[in-house]
Amino acid sequence: RRVFSETLLGPAQFRRKENPIRYDPEDFAPDFSPEAIPDFEKELKHFRVMPDGQELVLEKLLNFCHFEHPFETRTHENLGVPPPEPIDAKISSDKDNAAEKKSRSSAYSRMKLCAEVAVLYPNNASQKDIAKRTCKRVEIFKMQGGEEYVLHDINENNIIVGKSRFSGNVRVSESMSVHGFGDQGDSNIED
Repeated sequence: RRVFSETLLGPAQFRRKENPIRYDPEDFAPDFSPEAIPDFEKELKHFRVMPDGQELVLEKLLNFCHFEHPFETRTHENLGVPPPEPIDAKISSDKDNAAEKKSRSSAYSRMKLCAEVAVLYPNNASQKDIAKRTCKRVEIFKMQGGEEYVLHDINENNIIVGKSRFSGNVRVSESMSVHGFGDQGDSNIED
């Protein structure tokens, strides 16, 4: 949250509510002309103020959610289901088709049983629709190992209408650090 906040809204020392600074003298050479130093507080605030005059906050740009384990909460109840098979496909199914269908069904069951899931709802979804899961949403499954994800686009009838699978990871060395995070000057910024 702090990294996104600084990246999208600017460094904390220029946007804190109490005693923001115009610039950090450490960022400029001693012989740099003071008249040429930008007023970062003013410049960054210009980009954070929306057309309606309100200042932009991180929650307007990003929505944070948590992945939950299958047996911790109700998150895994009433997840989206695959679309029903068309009638003519049922008629023409053969042994190979049945085996493929069973394999897909088994993979989906394993995913629901073993993967962590996060569910994202549209901003206009009511609490009632969210509780009953009768609104459009995206279900994100984090597979075991944490390097593979499956996304399901779910319609208001609880049917999977789109899916995507991707994998990847980011490794950050423990010796890596970002200058400025953890400074006392950040204490006035809301996390």
